[in-house]
Amino acid sequence: MATPAIRRVVDRRLWIYAGGVAATLFVRSAPLSRSVRMLVVAAVLAGMVLTYAAELWLRAGDGVRRPLSLSFGVVGVAAGLWLVLTGTLAGVLFVGGGLLFFRRGIAGGESA
Repeated sequence: MATPAIRRVVDRRLWIYAGGVAATLFVRSAPLSRSVRMLVVAAVLAGMVLTYAAELWLRAGDGVRRPLSLSFGVVGVAAGLWLVLTGTLAGVLFVGGGLLFFRRGIAGGESA
């Protein structure tokens, strides 16, 4: 069951994605320390990932079909964000893989 907050996030998803890309480009070109840039990029990436997860959740409608796959997805995204925060580019791969597992957990292996 989707809450009104999830619906609000999904309704504004294009603004969230565009704002995330703009914020990332701005921070990458700003004269800030490396740690501040990585922190902002990781926070923006986390917001975009949560928006995508809310999109999948709302589209699924009838709940989680594979809870183990969903939990691997959440752990993969969390590990990826941690790696991005520490400056390891491989964290982006973990985030992508986590999203794939998250999608499989919600959709049950069916392609949308």
